[in-house]
Amino acid sequence: MLATVLLAATLAAPGPRLVMPEWTRVAVSPELVAFYSDHLAQALRNRHVEVMTSQEMVALLGLERQKELLGCSEASSSCVAELGNALGADAVLLVSLARLDDTLRVNLKVVSSKDATVRAETTGEAASQKKLLDVLEEAAGRLADSLREKGQPPGEVIRARPTVRSRAWIPAVFAGLLTAAGVVGVVAGNAQWKALNALPTPSSYQDARAIADAGGAWKSTAWVGFALGAGGFIATALMYFLGGEKSVEPTVWLSPTGSSVGLVGHLP
Repeated sequence: MLATVLLAATLAAPGPRLVMPEWTRVAVSPELVAFYSDHLAQALRNRHVEVMTSQEMVALLGLERQKELLGCSEASSSCVAELGNALGADAVLLVSLARLDDTLRVNLKVVSSKDATVRAETTGEAASQKKLLDVLEEAAGRLADSLREKGQPPGEVIRARPTVRSRAWIPAVFAGLLTAAGVVGVVAGNAQWKALNALPTPSSYQDARAIADAGGAWKSTAWVGFALGAGGFIATALMYFLGGEKSVEPTVWLSPTGSSVGLVGHLP
């Protein structure tokens, strides 16, 4: 059965690029919202999505211009597009967080900077402030997957880094060569034994000693070759059965900005 593998990789720079204005908040302190905003931004960056927070926007736009653009609402599509285009981003991430009784609810929506269409959206609830961190992590994963699925069609093919299992043939080759050396040692040793027995009588001690030493050397070569060859075959078996799946031949597609790459492949 074929198992589909989805990998995320970056060749030049993280992408897609998002800007995340200040969150809309209901019954939640601004300090807590700022903390959650940084946490979500980091979670997205870990998934190869570049994010600019409202604090970073201040440094680029200036406070007054930021106030103008941060007046955008989800219903103001032209304003949202202007915000993304002003910062050279692909889309705007709009987030609202509200405390409803004992529950924290967060809504996330990614709006395109080009045509103000919704590219991805998700929501989540948490029973405590701490659990909301996990909810944001899961939401970041869903958003990143959704943005990646809307990338361009597959393009060129590259090879992913091979695993230990895919390199099991290396010790197998050496094991085969060493075993072959052991066989040669046995054959040559037997030849020396026959030569020793075929010596005419009487023969000099030096001649007999030389043939015997040569036979012993070939015998030692045979033992070493067989021992190292057996070790190589054991290493091959361990690498193959314990070294993970075989290497993937991934298909590459570029993001709309051309700055990031996604990989999709199949394992046998």
